Amino acid sequence: MSDTPRVLGHRYEVGDLIGRGGMAQVHLGYDTRLSRTVAIKILRTDLAQDPMFLARFRREAQSAAALNHPSIVSVYDTGEEQIVSTMGKEIPLPYIVMEYVKGRTVASLLTDGDPVPISEAVQIIVGVLSALEYSHHEGIIHRDIKPGNVMLTPDGKVKVMDFGIARAIADSAATMTQTNSVVGTAQYLSPEQARGEVVDARSDLYSAGCLFYELLTGKPPFTGDSAVSVAYQHVSETPRPASLIAPDIPDSIDRVVMKSLAKGRDNRYQSAAEFREDVLSAARGEGVDAPSVTSWNMRPIPVLAPTQVATAVEGNPTTGTMAALSEQDPEDTGVQPAVDEKSKKRDKIMIWAGVIILILAIAGIVYAITTSGDDDEPTPTPTATAVQMVDVPSLDGLDRNGIQSALEDAGLVYKAGIPQPDDNVEQGYFISSTPTPGTSVERGSEVEVILSSGPDSVQVPDIVGKTTSEASSLLADQGLRIGSSET
Repeated sequence: MSDTPRVLGHRYEVGDLIGRGGMAQVHLGYDTRLSRTVAIKILRTDLAQDPMFLARFRREAQSAAALNHPSIVSVYDTGEEQIVSTMGKEIPLPYIVMEYVKGRTVASLLTDGDPVPISEAVQIIVGVLSALEYSHHEGIIHRDIKPGNVMLTPDGKVKVMDFGIARAIADSAATMTQTNSVVGTAQYLSPEQARGEVVDARSDLYSAGCLFYELLTGKPPFTGDSAVSVAYQHVSETPRPASLIAPDIPDSIDRVVMKSLAKGRDNRYQSAAEFREDVLSAARGEGVDAPSVTSWNMRPIPVLAPTQVATAVEGNPTTGTMAALSEQDPEDTGVQPAVDEKSKKRDKIMIWAGVIILILAIAGIVYAITTSGDDDEPTPTPTATAVQMVDVPSLDGLDRNGIQSALEDAGLVYKAGIPQPDDNVEQGYFISSTPTPGTSVERGSEVEVILSSGPDSVQVPDIVGKTTSEASSLLADQGLRIGSSET
């Protein structure tokens, strides 16, 4: 197959190779129309005829192009160049033109296994969470947050990149259910990804928690001889508290890290904004909305056999990306769960044994009833314990702590739902619940509560006749910022 073209789209000059991955190569480039240096990501020519890699590459372009945030590497343009293969056939070679970021990856900071200063770790994770908050709001789940996908510029800014396996929130459930595939990198894989379950925004927050843990301690929360063993630990084991590895870590930060690494999604932070607020509060020495570190050791953890955890393929066993290609969905990348024939036979034996025991038990009961004498006194039937019913209390105007206290006082269990935007309710306060307030339910029942994530839109202030600084200030008050301007 011919070499990479030197000019793409009659506009972008392709320069030196500055990065290489399993799917694409990144070249330094020059935009001749706008006279600026860019980075050009080009699909490897030997994969250009593979429909699965083409689909994944195009999906990355679509996902990243939809995002415009200071902490996300910007995508300027995408396109496809027609090249001629060695067989003389014309094939498309897709490329992505991106912002050229000077700096280095977070992975390069951690190569020697030493932690970074706590203040720097906080700065990095806050930048990552800001990027995730924006991408989740736009409906995109990254699914591969790791040190190699986070850049640091010389002036300390954080840039998240590589949305190669990102998925829209709306179609994540269908994709994962249909293919039962796993995507991500083993050391930063959420438990639900390892089990091949539906992913959501909280899966990214777990991976961000793994990154935060490694920044603070110099090592990821779980290590092993293979990607399978690491994924199994993510599903079934509680990580050592970060403070046991680095004793200078404050208790408040330790609690934040452990909450972000909770196995159950409902026990983690429910949004990137909530995670970021606790990180900043912990860095300032203030209180955080996270339980004590020791409480996580008392929580039940689902125990799965290693064969129930998706099997990794190819690559370094301790850092390899779990990215086998699913035959059922050419647009997805992932790993199929291993099949254990011995386990299948053992399960069949156990099922038949259970059936036989059940038949014998029924036969014994029938025999006892038919042979019992008529003169026997009937055995009194124990009176069933009365079910205690309680009403779901009114939760209007309460934040999470107030809601949890009100439900506990009523003998009910708080369950966090996914926050929803609301123009009339302040962020973090009650919107609705299931069951609704006033409903009579059994004591001890769960009540799923939806909190407000703040207004979905804001009113653009009138900045006509204002200076640039005055306009910027007015926009900032509404959570907005100046985009392009023309004099």
